[in-house]
Amino acid sequence: MLARPVGNDVLLTYGTLFLQRRLDAMLPRNGELAALALKLRAEQAGAAKSNAGGWHSDGNIFARPEPIIAELARHLQPALQHISMVARQVTAARVDFQATLFGWINVNGPGDYNNPHYHPGNTWSGVYYVRTGAEVPDRPMSGRIEFIDPRTRCEVGPNMALGQAGIMRVAPEDGMLLIFPSYLEHYVHPYFGPGERITLAFNSLVQTLTPLP
Repeated sequence: MLARPVGNDVLLTYGTLFLQRRLDAMLPRNGELAALALKLRAEQAGAAKSNAGGWHSDGNIFARPEPIIAELARHLQPALQHISMVARQVTAARVDFQATLFGWINVNGPGDYNNPHYHPGNTWSGVYYVRTGAEVPDRPMSGRIEFIDPRTRCEVGPNMALGQAGIMRVAPEDGMLLIFPSYLEHYVHPYFGPGERITLAFNSLVQTLTPLP
C-alpha cells in the first residue's frame, strides 16, 4: 500500500523505507571478510562501476564457496524478509519468502569515493560495513554515505518554517547493515582516514512473499 496511518487522521504516502541494524553475530567474523576482500583484490583487476578510485570486485560475491560468505547471506535474508513484509504490510507469523542476492566488495583507500548512483531492476539494495576505518576530525564527511531525496518535485516555498526536502547521511560503523529501495540514489563521500575501508554491497530481487497458514 502507498499510504498507511501514522496518526488519527494523518497518512504517510510515498514513504521510503530504510532498514538500519547492527549484525552483532557477524562482528567477530569481519576479520575473515576483510582478509577475503584483500585476497580477491590481489587476484582480480576489479570492475569500474560507481567507484572513483578504490577497488570493486568482479562477479557475484555470493556465488563464491567461502563459508563466511554463506554465513553473511544467512543474516541478510531475514533482514530482507523483514523490510519486505513491512513494505507490503504483511503481518502473518509465517511466510514463504524468496529473494536473490547479488553482491560485490568495495575497498576504498584515502581519497576514494563513490559517485551518485542507484540500482535499477532490483527490489532492494544494501551495504554491510566490514571495516569503516578511522574518523578524521577535520573531515567530518569522510566515508559518509548520503541518500538523495527521491521526491524530485519536493520544492521549498517562501515559508521556510517547514521544508519538505531533506538530507540523509549515515555515519557507518563496523557491523552495520543498511537496506533501502533500489531506486534510492546514493553516494559515498571521499574517505580520508588511514588504512582501507571495506564494504560488501548487494542487490536483491524479491521473488516470493506469500503468507503461510
